[in-house]
Amino acid sequence: MSEEFIPYLQPQLDDTGRLVGAEVLARWQHPQRGLLSPAAFVEVAEHAGLIETLDLQMLQKACHQLALWHHRSATASLSLSVNLSARSSIRQTLSIECFRFWSELAQTRTD
Repeated sequence: MSEEFIPYLQPQLDDTGRLVGAEVLARWQHPQRGLLSPAAFVEVAEHAGLIETLDLQMLQKACHQLALWHHRSATASLSLSVNLSARSSIRQTLSIECFRFWSELAQTRTD
C-alpha cells in the first residue's frame, strides 16, 4: 500500500474532558487533492481486495504510535482504537499479526 495512506488521530476524551487516547482513522494524503476521508477510497479498496492491507497498515502505524507514547511519561497512559473493516476483524490471523508488529517494535528498540 502507498505511504500516502496515513493515520489520522481523532482525540478521545473522558467525561471530564481529559484526553484518554485517540481513534485511528485512515486518511489518504493525495498528492493533488490533499487529505481525503475514507468516503473517497474505502469502497474502491474493498472492491480491489486491498482493504485488509490498508487495515494492517493502519494497525502497524497505530502500534508504532503506541510504542512512542509508551516511552514518554506524559503519554504513557494513552490508548488507541483502530477502525478495521468487517473483513479484517474476522481474520483469524489478526492477533498473530498484532503480536508480530509489537515484536518488531520491541526488536528495533533493543537493536
